Amino acid sequence: MIGNRAAAAAVVFFASATAWADQAADQPLAQTLFDEAVKLMDKGQFADACPKLAESQRLDPGGGTLLNLGFCRQNEGKLASAWAAYNEALSQAIKDGRKDRESTARVHVDELEGKYSKLAIDVSDGARKIEGLEIRVDGTPVRQAAWGVLAPIDRGKHAIVVSAPGKKNFNTSLEVTADGTTQRVSIPVLENAPVVIDRTRGSGTERVTSRGQVIAGVVTTGLGVVAVGVGIGTGVAALDAKSTADKLCTFPPGTSCDQKGYDTNERAKTYAWLSDFGIGIGAAAIIGGVVLVLTATKTVKIAPVVGPNMAGATFFARF
Repeated sequence: MIGNRAAAAAVVFFASATAWADQAADQPLAQTLFDEAVKLMDKGQFADACPKLAESQRLDPGGGTLLNLGFCRQNEGKLASAWAAYNEALSQAIKDGRKDRESTARVHVDELEGKYSKLAIDVSDGARKIEGLEIRVDGTPVRQAAWGVLAPIDRGKHAIVVSAPGKKNFNTSLEVTADGTTQRVSIPVLENAPVVIDRTRGSGTERVTSRGQVIAGVVTTGLGVVAVGVGIGTGVAALDAKSTADKLCTFPPGTSCDQKGYDTNERAKTYAWLSDFGIGIGAAAIIGGVVLVLTATKTVKIAPVVGPNMAGATFFARF
């Protein structure tokens, strides 16, 4: 582990003023972050310095900042991140024609080679067939080309999340406890995600009237009215016949009657029975007909139902 002020000062040398000329808007903040990081590294506070250098590099990329970031990560104990920063600094130095930075970056890359740990994400054949499969390690996507490839990884805990449309997420984690180790994580076939049954979305409400039921109700009501009318008519006839029979018979009625009085009294009883029957049947028919008409119009709700192993619709009717 490199951890002294002299080494930090040596790396800082490569951060020349020209590194801040590309993005004038972010340059002041990037420079401030860089300066603060250098001070923190001089104090050995690498965990606080590294994020500032990373942000400075994001705001205003520069080869010198990358070299310092690699140095900071190396002293922080994150050898894989340091190796990546040094490699990026090497590429930038070659591009810029900076032989001094190229030489320094190459020394550090060679120094860390084989010392950092590696991780491979092994994806099963079944998982590879899942459309839209996404694998993230600590939030960073692992593209399909990198599946199964050993890649540098820092010491510490790492979260792995695998997702795909319509599937349950596969979550796992691993902890790299020592440098120079090799880790492998196997990604199984993802389980199907539960399907939430939606009984309201896309549902419709409709008022439906049964024409046949309406006609039946009207006819039944009409017949009931006729029956009640017949009942009332026969009732009047029964009263009239009863009155006539009373005149033909001595008191009490029917105790001493001639044949005509007796026949008239019997006819009155028949009319009375017909009246009661007609009014009773007619009233029942009227009530039944009215009910048929009122219930002919229904409020119908239709809602689609979708589940893991079924599909259909539910119907709700209200009169």
